[in-house]
Amino acid sequence: MPRRFAGGMILVCLAALGLDAAVEAQTGTDGGEWRAYGADLASTKYSPLDQIDAANFGQLRLVWHWNLPELSLDLDAIRRQVPEVQFRMFQATPLMVGGVLYLSTPLHIVAAVDAGTGETRWLHDPQAYLKVRPTHFYNSRGVAYWADGDDRRIFFGNSEAYLLALDADTGQPIATFGDNGRADLMAGIPRADRRQQTHRGDHLMGVA
Repeated sequence: MPRRFAGGMILVCLAALGLDAAVEAQTGTDGGEWRAYGADLASTKYSPLDQIDAANFGQLRLVWHWNLPELSLDLDAIRRQVPEVQFRMFQATPLMVGGVLYLSTPLHIVAAVDAGTGETRWLHDPQAYLKVRPTHFYNSRGVAYWADGDDRRIFFGNSEAYLLALDADTGQPIATFGDNGRADLMAGIPRADRRQQTHRGDHLMGVA
């Protein structure tokens, strides 16, 4: 077989393998759950649910709404300590696992919400907004979900540069993770200092 033709056969085989992998990846989430920022670990951003379609979209109606926990905070009192505190943007992508939505709010409060009723299951508020002004201002893109058997956890990186591990059922810190439920993301980084700020007064270790 001519070498040029053999090379072409290899390319065709590789292309076919890639196509099969792409088709398999489009299966999306398991049972319509949204367990990761991009739906699944392959980041397909695809859900196989088909109950809502073009024919019935116009019949949708509001079933419940959920208020950010920030609305219950005494912002005037908080701003006496940190004048810049505000929450203008909500950009988190909620995860949905087992009928529960998991999300984070602009002031880095973690919440679990019943997907069927909108009832708050639990809140975890480390009050990071009282300590630092994050580099990316007051915003959050969401949380991460991890499970190993009955051990189910919600992970979240807050504006203090700590990684929090919470019990997915209760919202309580996982005592065996890091230092009573949180790991210092600045530990071991040369010259890392939580007191460092930008020219605008933002703390350098802020995350979103």
